[in-house]
Amino acid sequence: IQGSEPLNEIVAVVFSLAAALFCTSIPAAITAETTATLRGPVALWLSVYGQDLALSNFSGNKFSLFLHREFVPNEAIWREVKQGHLFPLHRPNQSAETANPRLVPRLAAAWKQVGYVAKRVNHHLLGTVRYGFELRRWERTRAGAARQVNSNSRMPA
Repeated sequence: IQGSEPLNEIVAVVFSLAAALFCTSIPAAITAETTATLRGPVALWLSVYGQDLALSNFSGNKFSLFLHREFVPNEAIWREVKQGHLFPLHRPNQSAETANPRLVPRLAAAWKQVGYVAKRVNHHLLGTVRYGFELRRWERTRAGAARQVNSNSRMPA
């Protein structure tokens, strides 16, 4: 991983989350190569969202996109990635089906499928709205952290 800064940071995020979740420490050899070199926004995301999102298995919200953004430098590609996560426009999974040719079991399966699709649409709509509100907070938090780093770097030694 030494030759790839993004891969190095991804490994650092994974090890940091694992260490926090399992209340352990990261071996010094790994820390020196990974977590010690995290960029500010990635380290900030870990402290603000990391453990809570990992505990919830990254479900229920779309705040992992704040971290994902740090690894997509191209603005056009980022718009596509974000769009795909906020408004996935693909055929939903088939959650209910039946091989029974009779009408009643087929209607029951169709009704279950409609319910599944409605739950997924609701999940994505609520997640997108929450993401929009949280994005403002994240941008303020990130800007505040950057200002603090800049003011600390200007202080005389």
